[in-house]
Amino acid sequence: MKSAYELALARMGISGDEPRHALTDLQRAELSDIDRRFSARIAERELFMKQEIERARESGDSAAFEEATQALRRERAELEEERELAKDRVRSQGV
Repeated sequence: MKSAYELALARMGISGDEPRHALTDLQRAELSDIDRRFSARIAERELFMKQEIERARESGDSAAFEEATQALRRERAELEEERELAKDRVRSQGV
C-alpha cells in the first residue's frame, strides 16, 4: 500500500527515486532572502487592507467589507505565487 506522499508524487508524475539536486549555500541564502522580502510585502499589504476592512466594517457597508476582504485574499495569493516563482528560478539555477 502506498503512502500519501507516494500517491501525491504519482499524481504529479514524479517518482520518488528521481535524483534531487542539493542546493548551494548561495541558493539557500537567496531563498531565505526571497522569503524575507515577500513576507514583508505580504505583511505590509495586510496592514493596509485590514485598515480598509475595518473601515468598511465600522461603516456597516457589507459590500465594501466583502470587496476589501476579497482584495486581501487576491493580493496575498498573488504575492505567494510571485514568491514561489522567484524561488523556482533560484532552484533551477543549480540544475
